[in-house]
Amino acid sequence: MQKSYLLYDVLVSVDRVEEFLKEEETEKYHQLKLLPEDEEGPHLLIGFKNGTFTWGTSSSMNRAGSTSAFMLRDLNVNFVPGRLNIIAGPTGSGKTSMLMALLGEMTLLEGRVYLPGSHSREDLYPNQVTGLTESVAYCAQQAYVFKLFLYPHMMLIHT
Repeated sequence: MQKSYLLYDVLVSVDRVEEFLKEEETEKYHQLKLLPEDEEGPHLLIGFKNGTFTWGTSSSMNRAGSTSAFMLRDLNVNFVPGRLNIIAGPTGSGKTSMLMALLGEMTLLEGRVYLPGSHSREDLYPNQVTGLTESVAYCAQQAYVFKLFLYPHMMLIHT
């Protein structure tokens, strides 16, 4: 019985990887913008100006001509660097989608996205002193924590 669950989990994982590999490449490095430098140095802006985003590609949106797809519309958000910025809302309201749009993982239909450190990994070089790169990372919340950690412990309590 245990082996069949493991085999099922493996098949689900392989299907997810295959689906991901078949997706079209995003245009994230073209849609993410840095503000130009001036005599004061580079401008640090993180956010959106009149941004409209959707899942999928812009070509698939044009073919379908549909407005029923999930979209984030007219985003005008400035995150304050060095300060706590909170995105809050109910389940399904677009919090994760907003972060994905900021990272260039959603298709930009209109407007601009600003994110420092939005370079391709091939273009990143560590700072000689700190060893750090100017880059951005996102760690998604995983529902598997409940399944793999809490659920077996709860089952022990009930037996």
